Amino acid sequence: MTLEPLQTSDAHSYWRTFVAGRTDLPTRDLKVHLDRFLALPPEDQRSHFSVKRDGRIIGTLRLGPSEISGFSMEPAFAGEAAVTLLKAVDLLRAGGATVITGHFEDVYEPAFTSLGFRRSFARMRMEAPTKRSAAVSITLQPPEEAEVLGLTAFLMQVYDGHMEQQHGIHVGAEEEWRGYVAGLFKGDSGQYMPDASYVALEGGRIVGAILITHWMGMPLVAELGVAKDHRGKGLGRGLLQASMHRLAARDVRDHRQRSRDCVVPQDGLCPGGGRIGHRASRGLIILTAESEGRRLKGQSASVDSTLDPVIVSAEQFVILVLSISCGVLGTFLVAHRGVRMMRGGLLHRLSIGLAAVGIALSLSAATRILFPDTFLPDAFQLVALIVLFYVGYSAWLSAHQMKAEA
Repeated sequence: MTLEPLQTSDAHSYWRTFVAGRTDLPTRDLKVHLDRFLALPPEDQRSHFSVKRDGRIIGTLRLGPSEISGFSMEPAFAGEAAVTLLKAVDLLRAGGATVITGHFEDVYEPAFTSLGFRRSFARMRMEAPTKRSAAVSITLQPPEEAEVLGLTAFLMQVYDGHMEQQHGIHVGAEEEWRGYVAGLFKGDSGQYMPDASYVALEGGRIVGAILITHWMGMPLVAELGVAKDHRGKGLGRGLLQASMHRLAARDVRDHRQRSRDCVVPQDGLCPGGGRIGHRASRGLIILTAESEGRRLKGQSASVDSTLDPVIVSAEQFVILVLSISCGVLGTFLVAHRGVRMMRGGLLHRLSIGLAAVGIALSLSAATRILFPDTFLPDAFQLVALIVLFYVGYSAWLSAHQMKAEA
């Protein structure tokens, strides 16, 4: 078993394995995960590692300087989770890490605890269908990009003293916070939805805010906060009701998965590593001593799976086109009258070999795209090699026969 940096050509298999080994995802649409990965800067892409056995991807994880996230194992290899994590821990220790933080789904907790990890707190993702509701008796207005400074100061006050700050989350200088808030408007945590986002003002001061983005195929509560001196008055509930009412009114529908849902994500699914400097999504419901992914009464049902889309890289496409061209050229030569008249000759044998190799390589390239984790692509490549050997051997025999006849 090896840990290898994720190659773009393996992205399809990587994210298919990630989805197969997780039950806590807001969407199982493979294309959503692939698009998010391909949109990451190169340095963030390089933080993803494939867990491979005999060249096959059986697990996924993402490594920060002292952090493990994005952990998933193909169900058939779930028993290898502890061994995989041990390799990841050794890799981080070799890089100088002394304290390592892990983000994981409950199903992998035994593997983490077997290596000495201790649960600090757990996060829960809550889902609810959007619905129309009675008018909210709160004066609200959509936030604008010009209010970045105001929202920055507001969120810093909201999270001041929050339990997560003990773990290095929701901390940072004002400049980092400002960059995070500006990133929400720019789409760092999904496409910003201004018509479903609101701020509550009192004398020009922000006392409550909810920011909605379209993330992982569904609307996301990226931020929800109420000023400390206004809590317990129903302001947070009113903000949520206003956003959900607006989403229902515009009949939000997602073409990938579920329609009209509002999601609060759990850790490990958000961009970045949980710190402001890494553009981590907030709006997280934090519940101590609760389990990740636990379903609450009245929640939406689990997301249905969708068929994995076929993602074709440029390299695979070029190989397929060249292979088909090789087969077509060989077939054309075999069908040519002049070559047919030389049946049994060297040119006729080479033409048949060219056609056979082209067909075998075309089948290999096609099956590598459609069935990447099967033996079929390698089997067709083996057939092509056998044909090439036969053609070469035939050419050598023909040359020697011609020399002997001469």
